[in-house]
Parts: sequence; C-alpha cells; structure tokens
Amino acid sequence: MAQAFIEFSLLAIGMYALITGRLPNWIIGSNNAIEKNIVRRIGILFVMPLPFLLCLGMVISLFQADIKQFFFVEPIFMFAIIVLGGILINRYRKPVEINTILDDDNQE
Repeated sequence: MAQAFIEFSLLAIGMYALITGRLPNWIIGSNNAIEKNIVRRIGILFVMPLPFLLCLGMVISLFQADIKQFFFVEPIFMFAIIVLGGILINRYRKPVEINTILDDDNQE
C-alpha cells in the first residue's frame, strides 16, 4: 500500500512539473528556483516508474515467471528514482533574490 502511495505521489508531482514547469515549494524550498527545462526533466523522471513497472508486470506475466523472483525490483527502483530526483533538485536549485517594493523605492 505504501509503495502505491509513493508511486502515485511521484506521478502527481511529475505531471505537475511537466505541465507547469515548476516544482512545489515544499520540495525545493520557498526561496529557491530551478530552470524550467531541468524541472521538466525531473518531471519525466518522476513519471517514469508507473509505466516502467506496468510494462515489467506485463513481461513477467507473459513469461509466467514466479513473482517472488521480481518482488525486490519495485522498491529498489522507486528508491533509486527518489534518490536521483533529490540529487538533481539539490544540484540545480538556486536561491531566489527577493526584491521588495520598499527596496526599489530606497534605491531611487
């Protein structure tokens, strides 16, 4: 059940990233930003587990293999996706400078 929750959470975050070109603030931090093309790549990475695991399930059922042999694949794959996504987010996020209206008025 927890794996399904993580899988659908990654799918929702990935679709949001692909459509809007942004990641939610609770993922990257409130004072950080990432370029849109990098965010879309991270979105593709987060969407990837669901189709991959569905295809893997079909291949396993076609060959009528014993599911116990492949039981470890899904948690390892999900863990790798989450770790790789975290590494990419940390690598490419940049602090955003906040300029307020008061600061602009004081500079004139």
